[in-house]
Amino acid sequence: FAMECYFSSIRKMHKYDTILCCDASVWSLWHLLSRLLRKRVIITCHGLDVTWDKALYQKIIPSILNKADQIYCVSENTRDLCTERGIDTTRITVEHNDVDYIDWEASEILSKDELFAGLWIEKQKDNMILFGIWRWIERKWFHWFMENVMPKCSGNDIHLLLAWYGELESRYQEIIEKLWLKNVTLLWKISDVQRNSLFQHCDVF
Repeated sequence: FAMECYFSSIRKMHKYDTILCCDASVWSLWHLLSRLLRKRVIITCHGLDVTWDKALYQKIIPSILNKADQIYCVSENTRDLCTERGIDTTRITVEHNDVDYIDWEASEILSKDELFAGLWIEKQKDNMILFGIWRWIERKWFHWFMENVMPKCSGNDIHLLLAWYGELESRYQEIIEKLWLKNVTLLWKISDVQRNSLFQHCDVF
């Protein structure tokens, strides 16, 4: 499928004067071709695009990124990672990822009883609810919060709900088991209705 998309894009490229690559790893495949065809290139750069810890990738990615006409970094941290690797700062603009707009009037919102029963956590509905939804990766710091904050909340009727998924899933499970954190629940992926309802019913997100 990837190769089909690649060659399909080549066939259509003559129609456009600018190529937008949604991540730097894609650009690593395109930069020679775009230069041959004299196309302007804009890259959206995420953190892992510059931190992927493969020796060959780290050796070539700075020079490849420096050949782009414009780089949009999704955070100040990503911009700093680029500059640390010698990428031209004049090419970089920080443009944060947007948050999806939720039309609350048109959204289905479950009652608190229905929501918590559906998530199998009905016993927690009267607690103060902290809700987090993000990828479970190192730089999001959920693991630190679980290890350093939640043990101190064990007797205070405060419960943390974490939704989504990621590479630290097993680590989160280990922290919960090691520290006996009965006030932390991993929800994994949830539906849009459940997410919107949690935003409405939680105390802090």
